[in-house]
Amino acid sequence: MTDHAARRCALVLLLAAGACLPLFASLAADLPVNNDPETWLPADGPNRTAYDAFRRTFGSEEAILAAFPADTSPATVAALRVRIESSPRIQHACSPASIGAVMREMNVPEAEIDARLTGLLRGADGEWAAVAGTLSAAGAADRPAAVRDVRRAVAASGLAAVAKVAGVPVVVTELDRLSRPDAVAPYLAGMFALGLAVLRWVCGRWGLAALLGGTVVWATLGTLAGVRLAGGEMNLILAALPALVLVFALTASVHLLHYHAAAPGQGAAKALAAVRAAARPTAWATATTAAGLLSLGLSEVRPVAWFGPAGALGALLAAFGGLVLTPAAVMLCGGLGSGAQLVHHRWDWAGWTVRWRGAVLAVSAAAVAACSLGLPRLSAKVDAADLLPSKAAVAQDHRFVRDEITPAESLEIVVRPAPEAAFGETLATVRRIAADLNERPSVRHVASAALFLGEVDGFAAAGRMSAARSLPEAAAFVTADGSAWRLSVRADCPPGRRASVVNDLRSVCLRHVPIDQVTVTGLAPLLEAAEVAIYDGFRDSLVAATLLIALAVLFAVGDWRVWLTAGVANLVPLAAVFGLLGWAGRAVDVGMMMTASVALGLAVDGTFHLLVRHRAEVTRAGADACGARCAAAAAHAAGPAVMQAAAIAGAGVLALTASPFPPTARFGWLTAALLAAAILADLLILPALLAYLPVRTGTGAESAAIIRFPARPPVPASADEARRAA
Repeated sequence: MTDHAARRCALVLLLAAGACLPLFASLAADLPVNNDPETWLPADGPNRTAYDAFRRTFGSEEAILAAFPADTSPATVAALRVRIESSPRIQHACSPASIGAVMREMNVPEAEIDARLTGLLRGADGEWAAVAGTLSAAGAADRPAAVRDVRRAVAASGLAAVAKVAGVPVVVTELDRLSRPDAVAPYLAGMFALGLAVLRWVCGRWGLAALLGGTVVWATLGTLAGVRLAGGEMNLILAALPALVLVFALTASVHLLHYHAAAPGQGAAKALAAVRAAARPTAWATATTAAGLLSLGLSEVRPVAWFGPAGALGALLAAFGGLVLTPAAVMLCGGLGSGAQLVHHRWDWAGWTVRWRGAVLAVSAAAVAACSLGLPRLSAKVDAADLLPSKAAVAQDHRFVRDEITPAESLEIVVRPAPEAAFGETLATVRRIAADLNERPSVRHVASAALFLGEVDGFAAAGRMSAARSLPEAAAFVTADGSAWRLSVRADCPPGRRASVVNDLRSVCLRHVPIDQVTVTGLAPLLEAAEVAIYDGFRDSLVAATLLIALAVLFAVGDWRVWLTAGVANLVPLAAVFGLLGWAGRAVDVGMMMTASVALGLAVDGTFHLLVRHRAEVTRAGADACGARCAAAAAHAAGPAVMQAAAIAGAGVLALTASPFPPTARFGWLTAALLAAAILADLLILPALLAYLPVRTGTGAESAAIIRFPARPPVPASADEARRAA
C-alpha cells in the first residue's frame, strides 16, 4: 500500500471513530445512577431475601430525620411534622410529642415516656430531638425528591440554620450526586489535560497529540456506552471506570509510539512494522488485564461485579485504539515530531541492575517480606459516612445525628409466634426480648409494640393494641393478624464489629424464642454481609486473577522458568502495597477491593513488553546469548516505554485524588502506589531475576515467531561494558 492510500485509509478510519462519539456521549450521559446499598447483594441471597420479606410485611424501614435543638417551640415542631407528612413521598412522620400522645392514650406512665423516647427521637442528654419521616413507596422510588421535600419543610419551619437532616436516604442521594458523570467530569478533564500534555511531550506534535487524545476519549465514552447498553448503572464503584479506561488508552498509545520509533522503514511500511511488533505483547497484555478484571465478577457485591466486565470492555477498546487508531493518527500526521521524547536513558541503569542483581534482589526480598507481614491485618469495611467527603454537610449531619440522637442504620428483628400462642403471651415475650436487648452495651433504643403499651395483659392488651394499630405510630410494629411482631433496634454497629453485634443480639432473642420463629434483618445486617462479601470477593478475585494471568503468561512465553520469574515480579506490588495497608490499619472498602485485580492487569502490561523484548534479544544473540547481557539489553530497550506509560498512568490516576468523593480519591492513591511498585518490580526485580536464568535460543518455527526489532543496540556494545553487564 502506498503512503497516499494509507493516509486516506487512516483518515476514513479516524472519521468513522469520530462519528461514533456523539452516540457514545449520549449513551454515557443517559446512564442511570444507583447507590442503594440494599441492591449490593444478590437478590436471591439469604440476607437480601430476609430483608425483602421484612419490607413486604412491614413496609419500608427507611426514614429521614430532621434534628433540631430540644428547646424549639412545640408549635414549630408540630408544624414541621405536618409539613413533612404532607409530602406524598412520606408515609408518616412522627415527633416526640406525637409518640408521647400515643403512649399516654395507651396507658404508659408519664414518668416512663421520656425514657422510652430517648435514643429514638431524643438525645440522651436531652439537648436535641428529631422528627422522623418514614418513606412511602413513592419516596423509596425517588429518594432525592423525598430528601428535597424534607429540606423544604425544614426551611418553611424556619429551622434551616440549625436543623440537621440525616438518614440513609440522605446519604444515598448524596452518593448518587457525587457519582454522576457530570460530577466526575472535572477530574477526568484534569486527567485528560495532563495526559494530552504528556502525549505532546512523547510524540513531539500537538496535532498528533490531539488526535491521540481523541482516541482516548473514544475508548472512554465507548466503554460507558457499552455499560448503558448492557443495562448497567453508574455508582460509587463505576465512577472510577472512566479514569481506568483513560489510563488504559494512554498507555496503549505510548507503547505504540515507542514501537513506531524503533520500527524500520518509512511511512506506511514503518507504521505496519510498528503494529506487527506491538501486536503480540499488546494482545497478551490486554488479555491478561481483561482476565484480571473479569475475575471481579466473582464478587457478590453487585457494583464490583459490574466493574469487572465493564473494565474488560475498556481494556479491549483501549487496545483497539492503541493498535489501530494510534497508527492511523501517526500516518495522518506524517509520523512523529522532531521533538519526540522516545530516547534511551544515558545512564546505563539496566546494566547497573544486572551487575548488582544480588543486592537488588536481597534488598527487595527483605522489603517485600516486611511489608507482607501486614497482610493478615487486612479487614473489610462498609461505612456510609466514610463514603462521603468528611467536610461535607451531609456527612457531618449524619455523624452528628448518629452521635447525639440515634444511628441511621436499623437492625430489625421479626418474631413470628406459633399460631396457638395467645396475644398476651406473645406481648410478654416481646417485652422480655426488648428488655434484654436494652441491656446490651451496643443498643441505644428498641422500638416495638410494647413501647406504646402500658402494663396491661390479656384481653385488655389485645384491645389496646387493636386500638393502637389504628394509629400510624404503632401500626408498623405488629401485623393485623398478629402473626409477625417487629422490634426495631438502634444500635452502635461500627464497621468491622457489625457481625459481633448482630450475633450478640440474635443470641439474646434465642433465649426467648426458637430459632425458626425469629429473623434478624435490616440495613445493619445487610452492610455486615456486604463487608464479608467485600473481603471474600477481594480474596477470590485476586486469586482468580493471579491464576488466569499466570496461565496466560506461561502460554505466551513457553518457558516455566521465565513464567515463574514474571509471576514473582508481578506479585511484589500487591504484597508490598496491601501489606503496608495492613500495617497502617486501613481496611479494604468497596472502593479499594478492585484495585488489586486492576493493578495486576496494569503491571503485567509492562511485563509482557519486557519479556517479548527479552526473547528477541536471546534470539538475536543466538549461540553467544548470555542471560545477564540479554536481561540488561531487554530492560534498557523496553524500559523507556514501560516507564513513560506507567508515569502517564500514575499521573492520570493521581488526578483522581483531588476528587471530593472518597472512594474515587482512594482508588487514585492506591492505584498510583501499585503502579509505582509495579515499575520497580518490572525494571529492577524482573531484570535481576532474568539475569540468573540460563537462556535457551529458539530454532525453526520458534525463532521465526520472534518479533524482529531494529539492530540499534539498546545498551553500549563495547566489550568492557558487555562484560560488566554480565
